[in-house]
Amino acid sequence: NLIGGVESVFKETEGSGFSADLNRYYQSLESLRTNPSSEIYKSELKRNGDILVDSLKNKYTTIENQQKYENTEFHTNIDRVNGILTDIAKLNEKIQKFNTATNDLLDKRDLLELELAQYVDIQVTRDSDFYELKIGDKTVISNNTNVQKINALEIKANQVDKYNHVRYNNNNTVDIFDSLKYNSDYSSKNI
Repeated sequence: NLIGGVESVFKETEGSGFSADLNRYYQSLESLRTNPSSEIYKSELKRNGDILVDSLKNKYTTIENQQKYENTEFHTNIDRVNGILTDIAKLNEKIQKFNTATNDLLDKRDLLELELAQYVDIQVTRDSDFYELKIGDKTVISNNTNVQKINALEIKANQVDKYNHVRYNNNNTVDIFDSLKYNSDYSSKNI
């Protein structure tokens, strides 16, 4: 899944990873602050800055690639779900044609329903001459063979940065204010 993939990008060991790179950068910055004319410290700061930038670029590229992979998998799964729905409708057509359903056809439909249930939540209604399959609360197969295909709609939304305003009180307590609801002076945004 996407979250697990992103989490693995930021997995670190004690001596390596983004935190270690950032710490080395700040250490070299502190060293240069103590002796601003040192060419060795300037070189070390530049080298550690380059490492930090490369590390960030690498993480960004890895996350972008993970997102592309997840998007491809998502569309592949949608195609598979639609294929299963079509196969179920074809089986229902054969079952109707024979008037009495054979166990072989019913078993095949049951297996397809089980496979479909691995992708989405389904609800099936069966009567002697009626079959209905719902995904969520939407009917995707009705009257045995009418199939409604599943489509993905990608909605791009602007990122909303959320952070908290923290107010430290005299009695050693802290009040935290959601930045989406409160201004930096802790007054309500009157949303």
